[in-house]
Amino acid sequence: LGGVMGQIHSASTVTNCSNNKDLTINMNAAKAYVGGVIAYPSGAAILSTLTNNNAITFTGTTTGIYAAGGVIGYIDNASATSANLVNGATVTFSGTAGTSLYAGGVVGYTMGAIAPAEGGTVGAKNNGTVTFGGTSTSGYFVGGVVGYSTNEISYLTSSEDSSITYNGTAGTNLYAGGMIGYTAKSVSN
Repeated sequence: LGGVMGQIHSASTVTNCSNNKDLTINMNAAKAYVGGVIAYPSGAAILSTLTNNNAITFTGTTTGIYAAGGVIGYIDNASATSANLVNGATVTFSGTAGTSLYAGGVVGYTMGAIAPAEGGTVGAKNNGTVTFGGTSTSGYFVGGVVGYSTNEISYLTSSEDSSITYNGTAGTNLYAGGMIGYTAKSVSN
């Protein structure tokens, strides 16, 4: 479930989209992908200048994974690219995942690269207050900007006015970071 779009299932280009309404999302499903703007880009999408401007609250229970982000929940394609993703509001997460839980102030989980557009300076930025709670029976990956990444990411920032609070429970591994919870590739700038 996304504030603007649920799923993108192709090599689409999505640019200049924003969520300007408060969202309360309570999902009970096998898997949950939720985002302030887009929940689940599953194709080789080009995602640029996506902004969440209003408060978002994620709750609910899954029997599988739960991925939540202030802008994008789960980017499910290594060929996807993202630039200038900005969360500007309060994001609160308190869900329960049957397996792994991925949560980020901007992006919960990404297989795609995050970097600024040509001539730009923002890959992903959190300007809001982010509170992570919830429970995972397996791993919990939480970051102020990105929860979990399997691709290269760069130019991640948080404003001085942003804050991050973590108070969750992981069944096995817990990875929490002010910017990134876990990454398998390089991070720059």
